[in-house]
Parts: sequence; C-alpha cells; structure tokens
Amino acid sequence: MIFMCLGKICGAIYKLPLTSILGASGIGMYQLVFPIFVTIVMVSSQGTSLAVTKLVADGKMNYKKVFFEGIKLTLILSVCLSLLIIVFSRQISNIQGNENIYPLYYYVAILIVFVSVLSVYRGLFRGFQNIKIYAISEFIEQLGKLVFGLIFAVLFVKKGVLNGVIGAFIGIIFASIISLFYLIILSKKYRENKSGLLLNKKLFYNYTIFGSFSSIITPISQFIDSIIIINLLNKIGLSEESSTSNFGLLVGACSTITNLPLSLILAITTVALPSLSASNGEQKFKKTQEFLLYTFLITSVSSIVLFLFSNEIVSALYGSLSYYHQEICTFLIKITSIGVFFAGMSEMCLCIFQSDGKFYIGLISLIIGNLIKTILLICFIPKYGIYGAAYAFTFGYSATAVVSYLWMRLRGEIGGNKVLYKALIYLVIFGNIAFLLKRFLSLTMLNLYIYLLVVGIALITLFAFMTFLIINPKMLKFVLKKK
Repeated sequence: MIFMCLGKICGAIYKLPLTSILGASGIGMYQLVFPIFVTIVMVSSQGTSLAVTKLVADGKMNYKKVFFEGIKLTLILSVCLSLLIIVFSRQISNIQGNENIYPLYYYVAILIVFVSVLSVYRGLFRGFQNIKIYAISEFIEQLGKLVFGLIFAVLFVKKGVLNGVIGAFIGIIFASIISLFYLIILSKKYRENKSGLLLNKKLFYNYTIFGSFSSIITPISQFIDSIIIINLLNKIGLSEESSTSNFGLLVGACSTITNLPLSLILAITTVALPSLSASNGEQKFKKTQEFLLYTFLITSVSSIVLFLFSNEIVSALYGSLSYYHQEICTFLIKITSIGVFFAGMSEMCLCIFQSDGKFYIGLISLIIGNLIKTILLICFIPKYGIYGAAYAFTFGYSATAVVSYLWMRLRGEIGGNKVLYKALIYLVIFGNIAFLLKRFLSLTMLNLYIYLLVVGIALITLFAFMTFLIINPKMLKFVLKKK
C-alpha cells in the first residue's frame, strides 16, 4: 500500500513542476492530447485488464490462457488504434482547436502500445492479489515519469514549448518500458494452473466489453470537453493561446491539485476490486461499508482543505505563473474542490459495481453525469468563461455520485447510518477547526511554506485522530471515562 500511495503521489505531483517548466500554454497542449491517449488505452486494455483480474481472482480458469488471450487482444487493438491516430493526427488537432499540436500524437501513439500491455500485466498481478508487485510497478512508472519526463521537458523546452511537451512524453515512454520489463520478469515465476479448466471466451469478452465501455466514458467525455471548451472560449473572444492557457489552468494546474486526494482513492480501489470480487455475503457487505467510509472521510476532508487553503496552495506551488493566472487557478480550485468529494465517491461506487459484475450500473451513472456536464459546459462557458467549465465539471461529478448512491441505497448495499452521522459530526468539527486555524495563522506572518507545513501537520493529525475514533468508537468511550 505504501508503494501504491507513493506511486499515486508521484503521478499526481508530476504536473506541478511540469506546469512551471511548460507554462500555462504548454500544459494546455499536454492536456489537449491526453484525453485521446487515455481513451485509446481504455479501449485497448482497460476492459481486458479488468477481465484478467476478475477471472484470475475467481480461480476457476487456467490463468495463463486468460492472460494470453488478454495480451493478444490488447496488442491488436493498441497497434491498430495507434496507427489510426498517426494517420489522422492533423484532423484531430484541428477539431480540438489547436492545429499546431499534431506532432504530439506521434509520441502518444508509441506510448499507447506500451501502456496498454503494461495494464494487462498489472491486471494479472491484481488478480493474484499480489498488490505489492502491482504497486511497485506503478511506483517505478510514476517515479520514472517524474524523473525522465521532467528532465526531457527541461532539455527540449529550450527549442520551444511544443518540443518541451514532446520531451515530457518521451520521458513517459521510457518510464513505461522500465515498469513493463519489471512485470515481465516477475510474471515468469508463477506456474501454470494445472486444473485443466479451459478459457470461457464468452465470459472473458463479456467482462472486457462492459469493462471497456465503463472505462471509456470519462476519457471520451474529456476529449469532447477539450473541443467544447477551447472552441467556446475562442468564440467569446479569447485568442487561441489564451483559450489553451485557460484550458491548461483548469485541467492541468487545477486538476493536478484536486487529483491528489483522488489518487489515494484510486489506490484504495486497486485493493478493493480483487478483495470484493473474492468475497461474498456478509463479509462482502462489511468490506463494502468500510471502503465507502474511508472514501467518504478522505474526499470530504480534502474538499474542505482545498476550499479553505486554495490561495496558499496555488501561491506555493505555482509561484512561477503570473498573478492573473494564479487568481484564475485559485478560484477554479475553490469551485472544483466540491467535486472532489463526488468524484471520489463515484470511483468507489464504480469499483463496487465492477466487483459485483454490474458493469451496466456504473456505465449508466457515468453516462448521466457526463451528459449533464456536457450540456452545462455549453450553457455556462459563454456566460462565465473558464469558470463555467469548472461549475459544469462539479455538477457532472455530483450527478454520477448521486445516481450511484441511489442505486446502492435501493439495493440495500449501503448501511451503517449511525457511523455516517457520526462521520458528518466529526467533519463539521474538522471544518470549523480548519477555518479557525487559517484565521489564527494568517495573523502570525509566517513564511508561506512554514505556514502550509504547520497547517498540514495539524490537519493530518486531526484527521487521523477523528478517523480512528470513528472506526474504533470504543476508544472514544475509554477516553471520556479517563477524563
């Protein structure tokens, strides 16, 4: 779990220095091509990886036959789709409103193949519930991306912002190759299952198809978002460069910060999926409540902290940006901080649906949330500019989470209201203490970084103590008796 969290943290903070290196325009270019990259990776490997995880975790089939079927399918899809991206790179970049970014898609196409195969290998180890190897591979990839991506970005940006973005992608390619070789070497130690059970191709492809559909909704929506946001910002009078910069501030600078707590939630879902898939009955119900409670606590506290301390966080992390861009980024974080809670709960609900084999529920909730987001983008951006996009994102996440929650509530998959009410009380206390701490420390004239360090230590300690009391209510009674 430590390596997994470290990997997620490395991945999340990667764009912080990258934004300083490339600037708002450069990070905007980086984020413009990313939805296509994520969409193709999801199509070519995410459903396959999920199918491998579930079928290997079930232990009812020969794992090597399941795995090789996944690798074969992933290679065919990733290579074919990558070639299509290369062929139509100019057309894609024109549609997105910035025709100059088409060379980036050549490097994206190469990266897709390696990341897709890497995803299937990770699905294998997740199916074995060997989370340690899975986590180490992710840590290697994310650390490599942080190191190589930034080094190549610094070297290449001297020849122009676009070249700097190309350098960042070259670094990611190197990191993915290293992580892939690590898993290939370790996968050879597992012996073939001699149970003689054949591969159930129908079940394998059912999981693959539904898993792929659930996974591609968000990246496809992000690609559509990039088209809508850039073009609508151009339409209301912004230049191509300003539109790209504003887009970069929202989905690059702002999202990097708001994604930090979501990275932790993704780490938890990585553990949760095989654990829930291998459980049933009362044990599964209990685990579901625990994972939901952890997600609720982490995301709600993160939303409070991001809303209250957005100005200080932006000043510390993005001091190289202009004051104007810092002001925009601060307000964007305040708006999207609310969405952190709903996005995190949606991720955990989707994981629970996948463990039950109810892919269609997650698919429906994602479609509803993203449709609402897209409609609101069209309505809000002409009136509120880039802030309208942030409002639309928040409402979209909220819709997905509400639909997922209502389904689980109707199915009786959510219980423990007493624990939830207790958590809400603690959160009110946490929010008030955080607000008072902010007011008090603002009077002390501390150095900004010391200020954030004190705030971080105090709030993390408070969060850990409150979480412990919620999970172990007997300890609270013991403390009160002592007093």
